[in-house]
Parts: sequence; C-alpha cells; structure tokens
Amino acid sequence: MEGSHNAENIASILDATLSKWDIRSKCEAITTDNAQTMINAAAKLHIRHIPCFAHTLNLTMSTLASDKLRAIQRELNKPELKVIQEVPTRWNSAYHMLQRIVTMKTELTLALNECNRAPPGVNADEYLIIQETIQILEPF
Repeated sequence: MEGSHNAENIASILDATLSKWDIRSKCEAITTDNAQTMINAAAKLHIRHIPCFAHTLNLTMSTLASDKLRAIQRELNKPELKVIQEVPTRWNSAYHMLQRIVTMKTELTLALNECNRAPPGVNADEYLIIQETIQILEPF
C-alpha cells in the first residue's frame, strides 16, 4: 500500500478491491487486528468489524491466564496447546489459527470465562463461520 496507512486510504483500497472482485455487496464483515485505523476503515465502509479472536486473545492473556488455560486443559485431559496467531508472511497461518480455535473451543471458553479482562468469547454463529471458513481454506 502506498501513501499513509490511515483509515481513509485503507477503506479506499478495500472498497476498490471488493468492487474489483465483485464481492462488495457480499461482504458481511472484515476481520483484522485491533488497530484503530482498521476499525475506522471498516466503519467508513459500513461493514462490520470483527477483531481477530486469536490476536485479541494473544494481546490480553497474561501469564496467569495462560496458566489457567493449561490447568483447564490438564483437568479435561486435553493436550496443552496454545493459540496460533495469524502471521502475514505465512500464507496458511489463518487456516491453522482457525483450526486451533475450533480444536480448543471448550478450553478457551472456560478459560475466558474465568479471566476478568479477557475478550468476549466466540459465539455459536461465529463458530459456524469459522468452521465454514476452515472448509473453504482447507484445499489451499
């Protein structure tokens, strides 16, 4: 992206890209990190912004929360897994991130419910979207 990375320019590029692919009217939401410029860009486009769950979780989970997640995993006899964060330079990282969220659904929900400053958990509709997205990304 050339120029300033402000909300106006980001919104303009997103709008042009969505229009070029003829999917502007089909776009229900945009998922990004929690940067205010991305939130503002989505607002300018009148498209719902969904903060990346793994990114939010990564930003807010303290050592105490990580310990709580591991304890819950042990209690449920589940593997001690960590969330996977999407990495722009790894083309398949979004797929792996979403797979991990689904794999750890119960443990994440329980851990989030026990942490005071945790982000809101993923609701049932969002899990359906995640599962559909995994199916779409899987062949790639």
